[in-house]
Amino acid sequence: RGKPPSTTPLWPPPVASDLPRAKQLEQSYQLQQHGDTQSLRHPVLGELEVPKGQQPEDFINRKLKTLSKAIRKQVEYYFSDLNW
Repeated sequence: RGKPPSTTPLWPPPVASDLPRAKQLEQSYQLQQHGDTQSLRHPVLGELEVPKGQQPEDFINRKLKTLSKAIRKQVEYYFSDLNW
């Protein structure tokens, strides 16, 4: 709560490699085209459908940030005085 928000994107993870950026993204998740829609399979988030007009990387980062907040809130409550 007291820390300022991170400006580092959560996904894709930083990789020290000589591979071009597109190749790194290709290895991070599997993107599939189904007519008008795109779906992807992410190692943590599972199978997701990317809304029209959104970049998969931005969509993944938003989902991971939401998941991180939910986990933090649940753990904080579990160990808080309110739960005793």
